[in-house]
Amino acid sequence: MSCEKRGKVWRVSYRHNGVIYKETFDTEKQARARDAIVKAEKESGTFSPPHALIDPEKNPRGYGKGITVRELMKRFVEEYGPTEWKPNVLAQNRNRIEYYINPFLGDELLMDLSVQRIERYYRDLLKTPSVDDPDETVGKSVIEKIHTMLCTAYKQAQRWGYVPRDEKTVVSLARRPRYRSDEREIWTPQQYRTALDSCEHHGLRLWLLLSASCSARIGELLGLQWDCVEFSDDGTASITFRQQLQRMDREGMTNSEKFEVYYAFPSGRDSKTVLALCGMKDKTGAAAPPRTVYVGAQVAAALKAEQQRQKTLKIVHGRHYEDFNIVIAQDLGRPFEEHEIRRKLKKLCEDASLPVVVPHAMRHLSVTLKLLISGDVKAVQADSGHKDAGMVLNRYSHAIDAERKKMAMQLDGLLYCPGQT
Repeated sequence: MSCEKRGKVWRVSYRHNGVIYKETFDTEKQARARDAIVKAEKESGTFSPPHALIDPEKNPRGYGKGITVRELMKRFVEEYGPTEWKPNVLAQNRNRIEYYINPFLGDELLMDLSVQRIERYYRDLLKTPSVDDPDETVGKSVIEKIHTMLCTAYKQAQRWGYVPRDEKTVVSLARRPRYRSDEREIWTPQQYRTALDSCEHHGLRLWLLLSASCSARIGELLGLQWDCVEFSDDGTASITFRQQLQRMDREGMTNSEKFEVYYAFPSGRDSKTVLALCGMKDKTGAAAPPRTVYVGAQVAAALKAEQQRQKTLKIVHGRHYEDFNIVIAQDLGRPFEEHEIRRKLKKLCEDASLPVVVPHAMRHLSVTLKLLISGDVKAVQADSGHKDAGMVLNRYSHAIDAERKKMAMQLDGLLYCPGQT
């Protein structure tokens, strides 16, 4: 066996039953992973080469008629997913394959796919009830993600020798329902205060306070533990983020180069997914550095009140209380999941007659307000944890009408009434 670089690609070569097989990969990491899999399977006696490489007599060019979309997606997820996707994305994509791809295309032969078949598949998806909400059909945003995944999988199939190498694939040529991502709607400061005043749920209210103050991701906030919160003598506090709460695929949680699992919460034996606290890794495989965010007296006071509330609940519930040291915790100690916060936030918006926003909009609001207050992009980037300061400005900053009007009045005074400025 050999694993070596050939031009811009990496090639894994091996002999099986007297025949030499060759597979190509984009990166050394993918090639090394495949090389290890082949070696392990050959040692255990379970190895068989990909279908596309088995039958050269029926197909002189080496392209396989036997492989199905289901088989391609299985290998694609096993070899591509753990190295390229974050844990929550890996779990989401497994679900999309199970519920939205395999039932429609799973038994189709890869070589028999056509542009017309893919387009008909997308039209069928638009009429299919959503797994998350059976009252709704599959949305265009989900189809867009499926399309992107299928395009990537088909390109991998080309590299693995399952289909001919063409610049345009049948998947990329297929037209899908166009999804246009509009600018994310965020609240104004007044609407945020209205939401706080109207919120009666302790967990949602604390999440609202922390999300607006910390500019953190929802997974980071829901996975925050008390030993990462430090109170200061001046009434403020500092919060260190080093992990996040993720719902991930049970199969993939021990096979990812993107994250490290610190703790998996107890779950049913038959559950396909696991709720876990995990830390992200950088490109070298080392743990990503933690970051510290400072919060004011109002948020610090709310944190102290929640800490005292949890102490009382431990006494009241006794052995039924599960102490996971979680800051935003349910009454019996377990953490809230993102879908629970999302549902409670939507209900709050409806009850308080506020624009319906998603949890991630709070991160946008926080970044926008901090930029308005300080104008220091690097300081805001340190709070939000973005690698690229350009993303802070281009994607996460929003224009607030009140500030634009204020700017117009200041400019008017500067240009036309200089004595009044």
